[in-house]
Amino acid sequence: MNKKYLILILMVIFTGFVFNSCERDVLEEPELNGPAGYHYVVDGAANPTILFFNGSKNPKTTITVYVYDHKGAPVANRYVFLEQREYENTVSRVDWGFFNNGKSTIGKYTDSEGKIVVTYYGPLHLEGLTPRGLYIKATLADDREMYFDEAPCDYIALYFIGI
Repeated sequence: MNKKYLILILMVIFTGFVFNSCERDVLEEPELNGPAGYHYVVDGAANPTILFFNGSKNPKTTITVYVYDHKGAPVANRYVFLEQREYENTVSRVDWGFFNNGKSTIGKYTDSEGKIVVTYYGPLHLEGLTPRGLYIKATLADDREMYFDEAPCDYIALYFIGI
Protein backbone atom coordinates (compact mmCIF):
# COMPACT_ATOMS: atom_id res chain seq x y z
CA MET A 1 0.00 0.00 0.00
CA ASN A 2 1.23 3.44 -0.89
CA LYS A 3 2.36 5.65 2.00
CA LYS A 4 0.16 8.56 0.77
CA TYR A 5 -2.99 6.43 0.94
CA LEU A 6 -2.16 5.18 4.43
CA ILE A 7 -1.72 8.75 5.70
CA LEU A 8 -4.97 9.81 4.02
CA ILE A 9 -6.90 6.91 5.58
CA LEU A 10 -5.48 7.68 9.04
CA MET A 11 -6.43 11.36 8.69
CA VAL A 12 -10.02 10.44 7.73
CA ILE A 13 -10.32 8.07 10.71
CA PHE A 14 -8.82 10.65 13.08
CA THR A 15 -11.18 13.38 11.80
CA GLY A 16 -14.16 11.08 12.33
CA PHE A 17 -13.16 10.46 15.94
CA VAL A 18 -12.70 14.18 16.62
CA PHE A 19 -16.07 15.23 15.22
CA ASN A 20 -17.97 12.35 16.85
CA SER A 21 -16.42 12.91 20.26
CA CYS A 22 -17.40 16.61 20.32
CA GLU A 23 -21.00 16.06 19.28
CA ARG A 24 -23.78 15.97 21.85
CA ASP A 25 -27.36 15.14 21.00
CA VAL A 26 -29.12 16.02 24.27
CA LEU A 27 -28.45 18.83 26.70
CA GLU A 28 -30.01 18.17 30.09
CA GLU A 29 -30.93 20.77 32.68
CA PRO A 30 -28.96 20.37 35.93
CA GLU A 31 -30.73 19.09 39.01
CA LEU A 32 -31.42 22.00 41.37
CA ASN A 33 -30.55 19.86 44.39
CA GLY A 34 -27.97 17.75 42.56
CA PRO A 35 -24.57 16.62 43.75
CA ALA A 36 -22.80 19.59 42.15
CA GLY A 37 -24.65 22.07 44.37
CA TYR A 38 -27.90 23.90 44.72
CA HIS A 39 -27.60 26.07 41.60
CA TYR A 40 -29.18 28.97 43.45
CA VAL A 41 -27.82 32.45 43.97
CA VAL A 42 -28.43 34.38 47.18
CA ASP A 43 -27.93 38.13 46.81
CA GLY A 44 -28.42 40.53 49.70
CA ALA A 45 -28.01 44.23 50.41
CA ALA A 46 -28.59 46.67 53.26
CA ASN A 47 -29.83 50.24 53.06
CA PRO A 48 -28.12 52.07 54.68
CA THR A 49 -24.89 50.15 55.21
CA ILE A 50 -23.38 52.64 57.68
CA LEU A 51 -25.16 52.85 61.03
CA PHE A 52 -24.46 55.63 63.53
CA PHE A 53 -25.11 54.94 67.21
CA ASN A 54 -25.06 57.33 70.14
CA GLY A 55 -26.34 55.27 73.07
CA SER A 56 -29.91 56.57 72.99
CA LYS A 57 -31.63 54.97 69.99
CA ASN A 58 -30.93 51.78 68.05
CA PRO A 59 -29.86 52.60 64.48
CA LYS A 60 -31.73 50.58 61.87
CA THR A 61 -31.32 49.37 58.32
CA THR A 62 -33.48 47.50 55.84
CA ILE A 63 -32.03 44.24 54.59
CA THR A 64 -33.29 42.82 51.29
CA VAL A 65 -32.31 39.35 50.08
CA TYR A 66 -33.11 37.85 46.67
CA VAL A 67 -32.90 34.18 45.69
CA TYR A 68 -32.45 33.30 42.01
CA ASP A 69 -32.18 29.99 40.18
CA HIS A 70 -29.37 29.08 37.80
CA LYS A 71 -31.13 30.93 34.95
CA GLY A 72 -31.56 34.16 36.94
CA ALA A 73 -35.29 33.70 37.60
CA PRO A 74 -36.59 34.54 41.10
CA VAL A 75 -37.35 31.56 43.33
CA ALA A 76 -40.46 31.81 45.51
CA ASN A 77 -41.23 30.01 48.76
CA ARG A 78 -37.64 29.30 49.80
CA TYR A 79 -36.56 29.72 53.42
CA VAL A 80 -33.73 32.19 54.05
CA PHE A 81 -32.04 32.31 57.46
CA LEU A 82 -30.27 35.50 58.61
CA GLU A 83 -27.76 35.74 61.43
CA GLN A 84 -25.11 38.16 62.69
CA ARG A 85 -21.42 37.38 62.26
CA GLU A 86 -18.48 39.48 63.37
CA TYR A 87 -16.33 38.35 60.45
CA GLU A 88 -17.12 37.06 56.99
CA ASN A 89 -16.81 33.26 56.71
CA THR A 90 -16.62 32.74 60.47
CA VAL A 91 -18.76 30.24 62.33
CA SER A 92 -19.27 32.22 65.52
CA ARG A 93 -22.38 34.36 65.81
CA VAL A 94 -22.69 37.65 67.62
CA ASP A 95 -25.76 39.41 68.97
CA TRP A 96 -24.87 43.08 68.70
CA GLY A 97 -28.33 44.03 67.54
CA PHE A 98 -31.63 42.40 66.66
CA PHE A 99 -34.04 41.89 63.80
CA ASN A 100 -37.68 42.98 63.63
CA ASN A 101 -38.65 39.78 65.49
CA GLY A 102 -36.67 41.01 68.54
CA LYS A 103 -34.05 38.25 68.19
CA SER A 104 -30.48 38.05 66.91
CA THR A 105 -31.53 35.69 64.07
CA ILE A 106 -34.53 35.56 61.76
CA GLY A 107 -35.87 33.35 58.98
CA LYS A 108 -38.43 34.11 56.29
CA TYR A 109 -39.79 32.58 53.11
CA THR A 110 -39.20 34.36 49.80
CA ASP A 111 -42.20 35.97 48.11
CA SER A 112 -43.20 35.60 44.44
CA GLU A 113 -40.28 37.88 43.47
CA GLY A 114 -37.80 35.64 45.29
CA LYS A 115 -37.33 38.36 47.92
CA ILE A 116 -37.38 38.79 51.67
CA VAL A 117 -37.18 42.11 53.52
CA VAL A 118 -36.30 42.47 57.21
CA THR A 119 -35.32 45.33 59.48
CA TYR A 120 -32.12 45.11 61.50
CA TYR A 121 -31.65 47.29 64.57
CA GLY A 122 -28.03 47.90 65.51
CA PRO A 123 -26.67 48.20 69.04
CA LEU A 124 -26.90 51.28 71.23
CA HIS A 125 -23.13 51.10 71.72
CA LEU A 126 -20.20 48.76 71.09
CA GLU A 127 -17.19 48.08 73.26
CA GLY A 128 -13.87 48.64 71.56
CA LEU A 129 -12.90 50.56 68.50
CA THR A 130 -15.23 52.19 66.03
CA PRO A 131 -15.84 52.11 63.18
CA ARG A 132 -16.55 48.45 63.45
CA GLY A 133 -17.96 46.00 60.93
CA LEU A 134 -20.61 43.33 61.13
CA TYR A 135 -21.82 40.82 58.57
CA ILE A 136 -25.36 39.59 58.19
CA LYS A 137 -25.15 36.10 56.74
CA ALA A 138 -28.17 35.20 54.60
CA THR A 139 -28.29 31.43 54.01
CA LEU A 140 -30.69 29.51 51.80
CA ALA A 141 -32.11 26.64 53.84
CA ASP A 142 -32.75 23.20 52.42
CA ASP A 143 -36.18 21.62 52.05
CA ARG A 144 -36.33 20.77 55.75
CA GLU A 145 -35.82 24.44 56.72
CA MET A 146 -32.39 23.65 58.06
CA TYR A 147 -29.31 25.49 56.98
CA PHE A 148 -25.67 24.47 56.83
CA ASP A 149 -22.43 26.22 55.93
CA GLU A 150 -22.19 24.72 52.43
CA ALA A 151 -25.59 26.09 51.39
CA PRO A 152 -25.80 29.11 49.06
CA CYS A 153 -25.37 32.30 51.05
CA ASP A 154 -24.37 35.95 50.94
CA TYR A 155 -22.65 38.16 53.49
CA ILE A 156 -24.12 41.65 53.85
CA ALA A 157 -21.63 44.11 55.33
CA LEU A 158 -22.68 46.74 57.85
CA TYR A 159 -20.48 49.35 59.52
CA PHE A 160 -21.09 50.95 62.91
CA ILE A 161 -19.77 54.37 63.83
CA GLY A 162 -20.21 55.90 67.27
CA ILE A 163 -21.04 59.60 67.45
